[in-house]
Formats: sequence, C-alpha cells, structure tokens
Amino acid sequence: MKAFFYLIFLLAAAGSVFAQTTYTDILIENSVYSEAPESIQQTKPFIRQRWFFEQRAYPNNFIPENAYANAMDQRDAMRIQNADRMPNINWVSLGPTPGYYFNYGNISSRVVTGAFHPTNPSTIYIGPANGGVWKSTDNGINWVPLTDDQPSMSMGAIAIDPTNPNIVYAGTGEATYSGASYYGRGLLNQQMRELPGSI
Repeated sequence: MKAFFYLIFLLAAAGSVFAQTTYTDILIENSVYSEAPESIQQTKPFIRQRWFFEQRAYPNNFIPENAYANAMDQRDAMRIQNADRMPNINWVSLGPTPGYYFNYGNISSRVVTGAFHPTNPSTIYIGPANGGVWKSTDNGINWVPLTDDQPSMSMGAIAIDPTNPNIVYAGTGEATYSGASYYGRGLLNQQMRELPGSI
C-alpha cells in the first residue's frame, strides 16, 4: 500500500513539473497578452492564443482592420498583374481509379505534400497521407516509391536541399489532426538516386 501511495506522489510531482511549460517564442514583448496573470500565461490554451495573435500582429502589436480581406485583394491583384507570366496548364486525371471510403463515397488518396526539383521541373516528389515518398521524372506520368523500407510511410512535408537537389528531406507524420491521420517517426534524409522501374 505504501508503494502505491509513493507511486501516486511521484506521478503528481512529475505532472506538476511537466505542466510548467514556458513560451519561449514570444515575438512581441509588451503585447496585450503580457498583462495577464503569470499563472494564466503558462497555460497551454493561453500560449496557443498568444502565438496565434502574435504571428499576425508582429511587429506593430495589432492586427489591422480587414487584414484578411486586404490580403485576398492583394493576392487577386497580383494574379491579374502577373497573368502573362502564368503558364497555361491543363490538368488531366492520371488515376488511380478512386476507391470507396466509408460514407465519403468514391475518393482518391490525399497527397499531403510535394516538391519540385529546383532546376528540372519534370522531377516531382509527392508524399501521400500514408504512402511514403514518390518520385516522378516525367512530369507526373510515372512514379517510383522511394521510402517503402522506412519505419513510417506517413508524410507531412517534403523539402529539397537547395545546395544539392539530390538530397531530399521528408518529415514524417501527417499534421492534419483528423481522425484518420497517421503518426510519423521523425525526419528522413536520403540522397535520392534513380530507381529502376516505375508504376
């Protein structure tokens, strides 16, 4: 019985230590969030809300009125301004044939991330939700799998090394937080090589 109470005491002590998290990425030192009591400032909901605000209010400590609408207007204006630079691309479905998923009906798998080779746009890398990294060297007509032997095939991000485009970084773990998301096993770093065969 003493061992049981000792275990409960240790767990409670450990919980209090882990609960005292700190917010180290403060962007605005004297924001409206600085005035909250210290006990509240260390709670996770408060930290999340402060981070959300400061990402949008930096560096002037306020979010301008209609900021989102103004950003959309600026985006649309840039599209019109650069219309002659946009390539005329026609999308064609390449498959695979959609599958059936519970009550969603016929769907194809979701591609969570992708990256283009910086100097050869015919080379594309994609990362499906739980399908590993795939590579195409012919504009997406044919694909080869690159990570079938890795501990996680769940993909969240792909980046190509800017100094050596043969090196590809794949962040595993799907960051959609849905009921069908998949956990990862860290960051993969592999010097990709041309693999025989394609599907």
